[in-house]
Amino acid sequence: MKTTTLKAAAAFGLSALLVGSAAAQESVSKPVGYETLEITQQFNYVGLRLLGAPLATSTVATAENAEITLASGTVADGPVIVEVIDGDAAGAVVEGTATGGVITVPASLLDNLEVDNAVTVRAPQTLASVFGATGDSLTKSAGQGGADLVLIPDGSGGFDTYWYSSGGFGGVGAGWKQVNPAGGDSSDVDGSAVTLVYTDGIIIQNRGANNSIVVSGSVKTTGTTPALTTQFNYLSTVYPAGATLSTAFDDPATPGVLKAGTLTASAGQGAADLVFVPNGPDFDVYWYSSGGFGGAGAGWKDSDGNDVDSTAVSLDSASGIVIQNRGALPQGVAIGAPAFYADL
Repeated sequence: MKTTTLKAAAAFGLSALLVGSAAAQESVSKPVGYETLEITQQFNYVGLRLLGAPLATSTVATAENAEITLASGTVADGPVIVEVIDGDAAGAVVEGTATGGVITVPASLLDNLEVDNAVTVRAPQTLASVFGATGDSLTKSAGQGGADLVLIPDGSGGFDTYWYSSGGFGGVGAGWKQVNPAGGDSSDVDGSAVTLVYTDGIIIQNRGANNSIVVSGSVKTTGTTPALTTQFNYLSTVYPAGATLSTAFDDPATPGVLKAGTLTASAGQGAADLVFVPNGPDFDVYWYSSGGFGGAGAGWKDSDGNDVDSTAVSLDSASGIVIQNRGALPQGVAIGAPAFYADL
């Protein structure tokens, strides 16, 4: 498993995070910083909570045929992350491609996105930007069996798996590789072209000595609504300091009460969504009970059915979590930002 250290973050917020270490990651109007993810043996559940720089924030000028244009700001051609700030699609995060001022997005986004809604377009993180162009944040090996593996959810319950080869004699053939799911040799990939969506949790299977990964970037200050697309969903906790089970999933006006549009509640654990929070070699598991007759006894529970104070369950040391979805698929789960992020 892993622990997470947020460098220089004061207990009262993120003010100390905004200085120093991320000078190379410039952002317009958004705080920046860095986070160190400690990678221990063997499986580490992590998320990217410091993000690629915002390229533009604008209202949508046009939205049709799986394409949007912005009312203001320009975005260079290439892959992008599009975040919806307001409107019916608020919180949605999708991958897109910018070409000549037009951004192609999944057609399903336009079911809820409308002209004049606000969006932020962000540069994506990549295998190379997070783990190094030559995989220096990972254990490298000439063969897959001795290398660290990076498992990225594919949205259908499986993973795309990558590793860095140190190559043969003299480093011949060194580079990023993708595991062939059907068996056989891994294929060469361009690490700078493999984009990472920050809502996804990543599994790092560490085959070497304990190490760490330093992630630098921009802090997101608004809510996020990833989609649960399979039974087990590997997600980032998105917000690097001050997040709790309550800030993520509760009604902001009523801490301890599950917010509509987040998780599936049930009177019994067997039908409720489960939230797995890494804790050393194990997980702490939480769910929300809808209570008995008239809602009596409703509230957060642990896996033993004990009452839990959601405001006291910190997510600071858990950059990645797992949600087991027992409800309908797909299901959007609205993850809130801690209230003080609005002032950053």
